[in-house]
Amino acid sequence: MRPASLNKQNPKSGFTLIELIIAMAVFSLIGGVLVMIFVTSVEYFSNEKSQIFNQYRITQLSDAFEVDTRKATEVNIVSGCLVFTISSGNSTYCLNTSTHSLTRNNLEISDSIQTITSTLSSNKLILTVVTVPDQRGITNTIHLTYYLREGNY
Repeated sequence: MRPASLNKQNPKSGFTLIELIIAMAVFSLIGGVLVMIFVTSVEYFSNEKSQIFNQYRITQLSDAFEVDTRKATEVNIVSGCLVFTISSGNSTYCLNTSTHSLTRNNLEISDSIQTITSTLSSNKLILTVVTVPDQRGITNTIHLTYYLREGNY
């Protein structure tokens, strides 16, 4: 690279076309790498945010099931819905498989739930909750075991 001269007698001062093309190529490569890093980090953040929301939904469900299990005098599975008999009234949990929403007494409490499997044995309730796959195809699964009060079943 030849430095520009203030001397007006040298008509060949400045950058050559080859030098400008090489500089543009180098800056294009650097810009491409920066854009790739930015896009990758935005995608990673979005995926992690999706996982956090799925885990939060499962935690909310776990808390709701725990509260109703502690209060329940009886637990039944009726038409695929989980029914907790509580002194103040029943709490019924149903999963709408087409919208992936879980309702408690016909009020939506969570969405993005793919399946809920419930097994009721003599003194315990076993629940398996699976979320809808996120953008990467990853599902969150939680296995919950609640021990029921003895003498009520």
